[in-house]
Amino acid sequence: GELFALAQGSSLLDFAYRVHTELGNRCVGGKINGKMVPMRQQLRNGDTVEIMTSSDQVPRRSWLDFVRTSKAQARIRQWLKQEQRQESIDLGRELLDKELKKQGSKRQIDVSKTHKEKLGRILSTFDLSDEESFLSALGYGQISIESVVGEILGTTNNQGLGLSKDEQSDASTMQFIEEKASQRDASRSKDVRDGIIVGGEKNVLISYCKNCNPLRG
Repeated sequence: GELFALAQGSSLLDFAYRVHTELGNRCVGGKINGKMVPMRQQLRNGDTVEIMTSSDQVPRRSWLDFVRTSKAQARIRQWLKQEQRQESIDLGRELLDKELKKQGSKRQIDVSKTHKEKLGRILSTFDLSDEESFLSALGYGQISIESVVGEILGTTNNQGLGLSKDEQSDASTMQFIEEKASQRDASRSKDVRDGIIVGGEKNVLISYCKNCNPLRG
């Protein structure tokens, strides 16, 4: 088998990331010397390591509490950053679509069409480079939906929008964002039941570098 040198105190998850980034991202645990162990289990010199994965698994922020290698830390942070941005874009789009439909119904106009026509002006107003950056900022709560609708309809200070006061509007926006975040977290917290995935097959043990000897370094 192939030998890997890892920092002292490295975990099973560190080993998985050492072999391949995707293996680390999908790791749910494994075996050390034939015994089932959690991904946070520390390795010792001479251990034989087998990694188990699931297609449902994704990196968690809590993993940063026990990984020791810089590669594992960097890959986890990279995934979290990318995922957070995509989620904020999706959330911003949903928030915008919901408000545009509301305003369009109230005014009986195609606000969505107006939004597309004024996108350049909106980006300039909020000093953003592209639509994804705009949606991301909206999803993060960095800009309010009320100010965006104001730009689209050509109003200022929420005049004529039929909206509540700024503080109440911001609270409503943040409540929407928090509700979506809670739904996402609840979905992710479910038990992994699909087992192990190898080439589309389930419940197959993945064995990487069997008889490898992780060395303290």
